[in-house]
Amino acid sequence: MMGSVLLSRVLGIARELVLASFGGTSGQMDAYVAAFLIPEFLNHLLAGGFMSITFIPLFQKHLVAHDEPRAWRMFSNLFICGSLVMVVFVILGLLFTRQILGLLGSRVGGAEIELAVRMTHLILPAQLFFYWGALLMAVQFAQKRFFVPALAPLFYNGGIIVGGMVLGPRLGIEGFAWGVLGGAFVGNVVVQLFGLRGLGMRFRFVMNFKDPDLIQYVLISLPFILGLGMQFSNEIAFRIFGSFLHEGGLASLNYSLRIMWVLVGLFGQAVGIASFPYLTRLAAEGKLSEMNKVAFGVLNHIGIMLIPVSAVLMALAPETVAVVL
Repeated sequence: MMGSVLLSRVLGIARELVLASFGGTSGQMDAYVAAFLIPEFLNHLLAGGFMSITFIPLFQKHLVAHDEPRAWRMFSNLFICGSLVMVVFVILGLLFTRQILGLLGSRVGGAEIELAVRMTHLILPAQLFFYWGALLMAVQFAQKRFFVPALAPLFYNGGIIVGGMVLGPRLGIEGFAWGVLGGAFVGNVVVQLFGLRGLGMRFRFVMNFKDPDLIQYVLISLPFILGLGMQFSNEIAFRIFGSFLHEGGLASLNYSLRIMWVLVGLFGQAVGIASFPYLTRLAAEGKLSEMNKVAFGVLNHIGIMLIPVSAVLMALAPETVAVVL
């Protein structure tokens, strides 16, 4: 997972490098960054990382009890009900994009709001693919399968790069928005369906909003949604406040944040994804002392690796930005 996340972050930096060479810190780059404001909020609401956190323990609980039919019924119901809710929110986002972005003023950073609206309309439908992908990957994580889910961000970042390089000369910065849509579909849906082969998936059409497992999932997820989380807070806050800066200010904030997320992804995300299914399995089996031992061991190793690396990059921030961008 660390190898995959590292490669994904390298691709992410390559994506930012292509974007920087194409849009720099111009007004149209501000519009591209602002176009993710509504999609990021919707992604956090329904398709964020907390989906795996809440889904995996519930799914594993049924597997440990040797009740696979109920586990797959829960998966199917959450897939259908969640997709319906996501479609409703996507449609609302498409209808009220201009009004929501209009709260940031007639211009977003140094760009006309019309460009940000058009790109938001391209990026919003991708959130449905992220929702499907989150569920498909959570099933694989629960079964301790990590390779195929690890490919999702690689295809996503690759899609953005290809979209920008192929469509950019004709469509401008909007070519990257088309790349977001294509990369999300390939990485989160097409590739993940291959990963489910051999796992005995039993999908059937189920739509029961009163299902106990669905209700429990929602109740467990609510604190994560209301608590926002570090990444979501950053993604939303810097876009809102950055939109009022001078031209290029929003783009500059975005470049800085992407460099920071390399460390977060490599040391935090990768280790968290890899260790979480084992921790939940130990919890489901009642082996709490062993679970605590694993958890504290993981935290100690993250601290030992992350703190000195962070200090070096803070000291060499100008050189790091110069080399990367």
